[in-house]
Amino acid sequence: GYQANVSPQVQKQIRTGRGGVLKPERLDEIAEVLLEWRDLRGFRNRFSGASPQGLKAYGKTLLGRIKTDPNDAALDANSLEALAGDTLKSQVMRLALVQRIQQAEAFKAKPRSDRDVIIVELLEAKYYPDVGAAMAETEAGTAHRATGGRPGFKVIMLARTPRGQTQANQIVANLRQFSVAYARWLSSLKIVDHRVDWVSSTPVGGRAPTGVATVGRPDPLMPDEDTGADTRFKVIWFLEILNDGIALSDVKTGSGENTYELGKQVDMYPDFEPTDVMPAEKRIVPLSVGTKLTIDEIRNKLTAPWYHVKAVDTGGKSLGAGWVAAVDINQQLKPIKQGS
Repeated sequence: GYQANVSPQVQKQIRTGRGGVLKPERLDEIAEVLLEWRDLRGFRNRFSGASPQGLKAYGKTLLGRIKTDPNDAALDANSLEALAGDTLKSQVMRLALVQRIQQAEAFKAKPRSDRDVIIVELLEAKYYPDVGAAMAETEAGTAHRATGGRPGFKVIMLARTPRGQTQANQIVANLRQFSVAYARWLSSLKIVDHRVDWVSSTPVGGRAPTGVATVGRPDPLMPDEDTGADTRFKVIWFLEILNDGIALSDVKTGSGENTYELGKQVDMYPDFEPTDVMPAEKRIVPLSVGTKLTIDEIRNKLTAPWYHVKAVDTGGKSLGAGWVAAVDINQQLKPIKQGS
């Protein structure tokens, strides 16, 4: 998700922290050029409304990951701790962009055919009231079990990898395992069918930049490289909707509307930011399906929301209070009306 079309002078300013880039607005403009829209959205979400404590923690993490430029204005964990306001935000934004530039340079330094990556060219989803009927429309679906008339999605991804066919087989197998685990972990979906078609290589668009030798099929992100030898494939998933749990944005904390029934097993953590992780891990409480949760606070770690909950098991016994990661229970909460 990186596009190397920011001038060398501006890249040098980002690396060193010198020049006219150290303003949040200017760094956001540079990020808009450097990053694709998905990465840009993540970048902006991270820095939108982030607390000084969260910015400092993220900045220290970045300092441990990037290579410091010898001409960099001296910046370390101690000097970062002393910053505040827009100066703090600008420095952490700059460090995040430095990390992306260095990641792209390391990526490009590896021969194209040795890169274990998937480049997505197309991703689309279509809703079906009966996902089993959608499965029957395809050759792969005719031999598979019916889904009992439940709704779901047909998801198609067209992608490519610089790796050869043998390595691509393993990449696609890993993708299948990941997608099954991801659907189970994140939401109320279950993959009921999966198929792969290998596609002949075709141009994917793009044009070589000025001063760079023309290539037959330029890579849109790195247009001096040819995609002609890439292995292309299409993956089709059929996903069944398991329940009608609510989305994160619908969760309430007001009295009388903040009690929910849990639809999957999750862990409840005793502290939001434990000072000593090991003892805190021993006090983690597993919450089973059917546990009643009363949510009285939503708090962000950087940009990820967490819920402070009071938990009661299916027999009415209190399980205490603690914190649950919102992403762990996305669409796995069913509202309970007051008095029920």
